[in-house]
Amino acid sequence: DKVKGFDMGADEYMTKPFEMEELLARLRALFRKREAEKPEDKVLKFKELSLNRESYEVYRGKDKKELTKKEFDLLTYLLENQGIVLTREKILNQVWGFDFEGETNVVDVYIRFLRSKLDDGYEDKLIHTVRGAGYLIR
Repeated sequence: DKVKGFDMGADEYMTKPFEMEELLARLRALFRKREAEKPEDKVLKFKELSLNRESYEVYRGKDKKELTKKEFDLLTYLLENQGIVLTREKILNQVWGFDFEGETNVVDVYIRFLRSKLDDGYEDKLIHTVRGAGYLIR
């Protein structure tokens, strides 16, 4: 039965009786394994915008865009969350790696940098502000 189960695609096999703690530990291990195996898209795309995580290249149509590392990280985060409004706090936490309480305009400044590089000269704007809430790409 065990061999047949594994041959049919089973990842685990438990015999009865079993301890609930062991079952839960095996489930946690399987979830960790699946999460680690989850492939990250090498190229993120949105409309005519493409971002290659490995080569650090960004194109809008056929136009290559030169971005700084931080601009690239910010654009990556926006593309990973397409259509979702991201607050300044979330962006600070995810892109800059820290919680910031107080006033800073660093996110606004970098959004402006990205807009000037990605949206200027194009009729279709990609990066949008949701007043009082945050930013999104749509």
